[in-house]
Amino acid sequence: MSSSRQQLRLEIADTAARHFRVRHRIAELADDSIELYMPIWTPGSYTVRDYAGFVVDLEVSGPGNPVLEKVESNRWVVTGCEGELEAVYRVYAPELGVRSNDISEQHAFVHPPGTFLAVEGRESDSFELQVDAPDGWKVFTALEERDGKFIAEDYDRLLDCPIEMGDHEEREFTVKGRRHRLVVHGEGNLDLDRVIADTQKIVEHEVDFFGGEPPYNEYLFILHLTGGAGGGLEHMDSSVLGWPRLEFRPEKEYRKFLTLVAHEFFHVWNVKRIRPEVLLEYDYARPAYSRLLWIFEGWTTYYDEMICCRSCSSGPKGLLEAMAEHVQTEASRPGGGVQSLEQSSFDAWIKLYRANPDTQNTQTNYYLKGLLVAWLLDLHLRTASGGEKSLDDVMLYLWNEVALKGSGLPEGGAGALIQSATGIDCSDFLATHVENPGTLDFAAALATIGLQLQRKPDKEPDGAKAWLGASIGVKEGLSRLGVVYHGGSAHAAGLMAGDEVIALGDLKVGRGLKSRLQNYRPG
Repeated sequence: MSSSRQQLRLEIADTAARHFRVRHRIAELADDSIELYMPIWTPGSYTVRDYAGFVVDLEVSGPGNPVLEKVESNRWVVTGCEGELEAVYRVYAPELGVRSNDISEQHAFVHPPGTFLAVEGRESDSFELQVDAPDGWKVFTALEERDGKFIAEDYDRLLDCPIEMGDHEEREFTVKGRRHRLVVHGEGNLDLDRVIADTQKIVEHEVDFFGGEPPYNEYLFILHLTGGAGGGLEHMDSSVLGWPRLEFRPEKEYRKFLTLVAHEFFHVWNVKRIRPEVLLEYDYARPAYSRLLWIFEGWTTYYDEMICCRSCSSGPKGLLEAMAEHVQTEASRPGGGVQSLEQSSFDAWIKLYRANPDTQNTQTNYYLKGLLVAWLLDLHLRTASGGEKSLDDVMLYLWNEVALKGSGLPEGGAGALIQSATGIDCSDFLATHVENPGTLDFAAALATIGLQLQRKPDKEPDGAKAWLGASIGVKEGLSRLGVVYHGGSAHAAGLMAGDEVIALGDLKVGRGLKSRLQNYRPG
């Protein structure tokens, strides 16, 4: 950590306009010019987000009448500096999300990578942050508080600590002597007492799994109840969770929420501290390409399912139902036979977060397929070792022998890692399931634990329903095709994504294509 300290002050400039105002003071300038830049991505979310697009009216002032010039989309050069500089700007808060800023009458959420500029070459400075919250609001963050201000030892730490503001309820529990807080924004059909109890069980299980000593002093869960989809983003000692406000019931949906909690908390170890080599040091101005995200996200997704089985009330039944659903989803995606897990990981920056109508035909999802390959690998290790070794041994080796020794996992290092952890050569397994595209065969692996996959019988008493080979939506009163699956009947007929279906037979269908198809049988 540098001995220099940069000072930040954050306030809500205009709630209706959804603008924050940031004042950024940089002292001890050794040169007469500096570069400022805004991150283009967020660790844990591997795509370019161009946060600089939300910066409004950046101005600089200080001794010597400094001059500001924008030189790239996310970069500014300031010349004529004399000793110190203050930059003042506003930041637009576009929407409620785990990786974007938000402002409303009820709360404000600060996503630091989309809020705070960096000074090139001064990322190791410490930061002092003053947050001017509206009267009656509290400030929730994992940053250390001293004398009413928040302290970050460097720019990495500043960006890793999201900030929630509002008049929110906060709950606490203790695990291994460490305080864990959960703060909720919004209202929904959640049972908060139950959420706290189950979250504590998840935390206890994961801490015990990795050796019983949490690698943090305190932990903060920020939960946003939303009107849209769920999601999460991990940090070193906090996480942001978004969940549809009315989807804590029925039990199946509540279990999905708990897997999100388990997933983001598992990242305390896997990817925040156990890292690929390319992420040992963050470069916020450039993408960090890795072919290993199937480990850091796919394996985490596998363990979120296993942890909910081991620590929550749904137990094995809930696990098997969830895994069957994952298998079915993967089987419906032809892209698994086109793109390998390694390719999917590497191309996350241009594909995973930018879905289009052809995504399911040509791309692999390293979360979903990574989860299923982790399951198969776990069963493979257990079978090959006579039950003596499992994927647990690999995770613990990563923690104890890689992360705690200050190293990262090198690209192409999965095979050597597994062999070091278990003594089992998995090169053929990895070639088949990770390095090359292909569909997954579960029959032999599941047979080793007495399970088999069976298709559910069709609910129609007189046979299977007709399927067009495409997803169907409605727009402006007309049935419109979404994904047209390669090899399906719609594809064979020359139909394309976005086509409007006007008639079936000689009759117009309007918005009723789905229901009209129920009158047909395959063939």
